[in-house]
Amino acid sequence: MVPESKAVGLVSSFPITSESYSKAVQQLKMRFGREDLHVRDLLFFVIKNTTAGRNSDLASLYDMLETKLRALECLGRTKEKFEDFLEPLVESCLPESVLRTWERSRVSEDNDDSTS
Repeated sequence: MVPESKAVGLVSSFPITSESYSKAVQQLKMRFGREDLHVRDLLFFVIKNTTAGRNSDLASLYDMLETKLRALECLGRTKEKFEDFLEPLVESCLPESVLRTWERSRVSEDNDDSTS
């Protein structure tokens, strides 16, 4: 948590007991767990990286996407709910060399599946 933030203030207002933990989590979700904002943030991040010209560091892109998806999962929104539109958006963020390698991998997997 960010020191001196509203979230820290909220958590600090609860006594340090095991009973308070679930109450603090519930209060944090009520005050700061807005799914619509997390979805909007995820889409903004992906679209921003799409228009940035595919120069992003692949590891950083992956880490940031995972962070945003985990935040949504904590709110009960699973990756499966977004995969139809999220996968093509994420693909558009990737460097062309990665896309070519990924496509070769898909074709190879399809060929392996059809021969077995």
